Amino acid sequence: MDRNKKINAIIVDDEDGCITNLNHYITKLCPEISVIATGNTLKEALDKTDSKKVDLAFLDVEIYDDNIFNLLARHPAHDFKIVFVTAYQQYALKAIKVEALDYILKPLHDDDILDCYTKIQKQFFLTDTANKQPDENPEEKKNRKIIIKNSDKIYVIKADDIVYITGSGFYSEITFSFNNDFKSIVVSKPLNKLEEEYGYPFLFRIHKSHIVNINKISSLNKNDGLSLKMTNNEIVLVAKRRANDFITYLNNSK
Repeated sequence: MDRNKKINAIIVDDEDGCITNLNHYITKLCPEISVIATGNTLKEALDKTDSKKVDLAFLDVEIYDDNIFNLLARHPAHDFKIVFVTAYQQYALKAIKVEALDYILKPLHDDDILDCYTKIQKQFFLTDTANKQPDENPEEKKNRKIIIKNSDKIYVIKADDIVYITGSGFYSEITFSFNNDFKSIVVSKPLNKLEEEYGYPFLFRIHKSHIVNINKISSLNKNDGLSLKMTNNEIVLVAKRRANDFITYLNNSK
């Protein structure tokens, strides 16, 4: 799927309050998903799509006096992916059998939605990520949305808002611009993992502990080795063994 296109989704639940709640979470945390229709039954939601292709369906399991698995068994020919959103744990095995992307239990929580969103992104965009073409629009890459979270805070930012990332063991600190200010969030991921996830051409590993955004460099200082002054006025050192490669990369990026 083209990453520039939204994932068209529907929400099906027999409780309007649950639809509103899930829609709120998706709007807040899942910028690449567009909810194009909702309904108390699957037929009702599909009838509201105005013939738009449905890529993803968030489905409650117990709907009125029936359950969604019976409906899917009667109408197996659907071409959308499924995420089940339910208060009932006992249907998890059936969810696996119908190859659901995820199975979220109510009441909803940010972490559960974000974990599900990661699975959805992998399902729809993994091929695109693995097969990026060198002539892909650089502006589109910079404007892609990413989610940064820890136990207390959640931010949805553009990839190019990252200033630099500092790694220490199993943790990394991401410094980024946000609302004309700078924030730093510690996440429980090692730097190598983030380097793999954030494979953007403007991010460069300058040190075993540092990745910088080359668009956020204010100045270079070559006294006693190479150091970078970033847009937040912090100084980041470039490892000696990486200095030549880094300068070459900067020159080729212009």
